[in-house]
Amino acid sequence: MVTFGEVLKFDPEQLQEIFRICTSAHGTCTTFGNSLKGLDTLHTWQGAASDAARTAVGRTRVDIDSHGQEVAQVGRAAANCYDEGVALKKAALDCQRTADGEHFTIDPDTGKVSDPNPPDTAGWTAAKVDEYRRRITDLQQRVDNVVLDGARFDQDLATLINGADGQLPLNSSKGDNEIDRRANQIAAFRNVYHRDPATENEWRMADALDPHTYDPKYRGVESNVVVAKFNPVPGGGVYRQNLYIPSPEVQNMDTNPADWVDGRMTPHDVGDNRGPSATVPAEASRVSVFADLDNGVLVARQNPSMSTDGKDAGAGSPRVSAVQGVDGAMEIHYSAADPFAPSLSKPVAQVAGTMMLTPLSGGNLGVDGMVTSYPSAEGYQYKPDGSTVQLFNQEATMSQAGPMTNLPFGERNHVGNYSGVNSLIYPAEPTDGSPLRLVPEQHPTLLGSADAPPKISVAPPYVPDPPPSPPGPPQAATTGVVPTPPPLPAH
Repeated sequence: MVTFGEVLKFDPEQLQEIFRICTSAHGTCTTFGNSLKGLDTLHTWQGAASDAARTAVGRTRVDIDSHGQEVAQVGRAAANCYDEGVALKKAALDCQRTADGEHFTIDPDTGKVSDPNPPDTAGWTAAKVDEYRRRITDLQQRVDNVVLDGARFDQDLATLINGADGQLPLNSSKGDNEIDRRANQIAAFRNVYHRDPATENEWRMADALDPHTYDPKYRGVESNVVVAKFNPVPGGGVYRQNLYIPSPEVQNMDTNPADWVDGRMTPHDVGDNRGPSATVPAEASRVSVFADLDNGVLVARQNPSMSTDGKDAGAGSPRVSAVQGVDGAMEIHYSAADPFAPSLSKPVAQVAGTMMLTPLSGGNLGVDGMVTSYPSAEGYQYKPDGSTVQLFNQEATMSQAGPMTNLPFGERNHVGNYSGVNSLIYPAEPTDGSPLRLVPEQHPTLLGSADAPPKISVAPPYVPDPPPSPPGPPQAATTGVVPTPPPLPAH
């Protein structure tokens, strides 16, 4: 975790030197490649030697051009990191200047803002006390934002370093620039929002939407991302749910009997190797769900599954659906399976759950749901004011056999910070005993492609059938009149 003190000491000018070196190297490669253009044939000699010279020089030019493009990419990433580092350092210095002017202190390790000499507020008006507390709270939020931005900058810088020393592939099979994280995130965000990210929460969504991976363990394999749009809930910020493997690696089952003779019956998969964290990047979990309540965008992401021996690498396809209520509440259903798990086990060995998000007063969010006991699960609300609220935390076993012993037919655990009446069913079950009738638009909508996200259906409020009319007062039985028999005929 990057600390406020580390940000304050960072010198972004170091990145300018990387940019200068890369720019110089790119220029050298370009000059050298151009010089080789006239040497691809021996003008005074024909035959095998001339063919060999043409082949060798052509191959050398391709290698030099490729190297030149790679150093240019590292240079562009360094320039982006430099701009990001300058802005981050300025924000940290501004916080420190404010603290010095107010005679507050900022702990360099924890980032906590405090007053070492708190004033005696006896005799102060309530408004003056509130103003004093507000100054501390406002500065604390600014410091927290610096720390969060520092975590993202740390990831960008790590990507730059990994690309520079060859750990990270700079070009994927699609020709994408894998090192340029910021450009990829902007492009992914623009594809859905049709504009660039501007706030801290929008950068979180950009991270979630970008299918590229940057951690070297993924070897450039992309994630699967599905998206939908819904009616915004202004002031709700962003909801994030992560499902992650806490251990460094876990056991799986090889479905190919031919591998069993080589002892590969239970290969190991790479885990996320972490505990609860509100600041990790989107690729640091197996599956994540992000709901941008302010803008009405729902994103689910499944990151690649990787075997430790390098034979298996690929991302499964998450199945996620949602339905929204007219009050803004939203029910989310999700399921995801390891793409390399045995086919017979996938229906019963899925990471699955149902979550209900309920907007509460004051911009707060109530969360109630059921999740599988494995893997670990965590939920957060990132409010528009920069504060973060942990909504739930379920830490799973660290055993490497966790997926094999906990997922098949595993128990479901209740998580959340809120439990409303029938909060897991929308619309609510009728209370008058009549059956629940769902019209087509009340069925959950399946998330789809980021290129054309579907709109989540909105369930109208449940209206019970009108009660039958009450019976009238009981009626007395009518006494029948015995008819008078006709007179007898005269004799």
